[in-house]
Amino acid sequence: MARMIRAIDDEVYVEDDAFGLYDTDVSIDSAGSDHWAAVRLEAWDGEPPPADESWETADRLTFEAETGIVALVMPEGTGHDFLIGPPYFEYAVAVYSKGGGDLEEAQERWYEAFEEGVEEPVRGVERWLLRFSGPFVMSSTPSGTCGRFRTANRGGWSRSPGRPSPSRCRCPCRRRRSGRPRSRTRCGPLSRSGCGARRRCS
Repeated sequence: MARMIRAIDDEVYVEDDAFGLYDTDVSIDSAGSDHWAAVRLEAWDGEPPPADESWETADRLTFEAETGIVALVMPEGTGHDFLIGPPYFEYAVAVYSKGGGDLEEAQERWYEAFEEGVEEPVRGVERWLLRFSGPFVMSSTPSGTCGRFRTANRGGWSRSPGRPSPSRCRCPCRRRRSGRPRSRTRCGPLSRSGCGARRRCS
């Protein structure tokens, strides 16, 4: 039976009816824009059970995690870092939501209050549950990438022999965070750091 390894409660400011996850190509559609949504992130060591009946199933997505750490993406910065597992593996996320049907009415009340000087947007009406599971499949990575992992087992993983430990790697492979979800399309040619990690141009 799968077990939950860790969880965190966070929130995300939704703009343009969607929000994303840092360092992935995941985009989640919201019921509205310009509001704060409550989000619970959970990491599981296997396929998680379905959420209870109070949640509506929104989607199930797979993605490659280049760092093994995700965070909610907002117009300005990101939410809290959340570790889901080792880097360069494929993961799945089961997406659930609730409260979307009440969001439109709440925002209409806020628009009326905004005209009277209330600037704080709607908060916590829409709620999300993201259940991450994996790692499943070894992703293709540049030769010589630091911290590269070879196998993924249920509840654990092992690092390829002969590779440097991630904690000892001194390569400049930490990328600048963007206020928007990472796109697969990059401007200009890719550069490579000493550990083979891909970096975006500024």
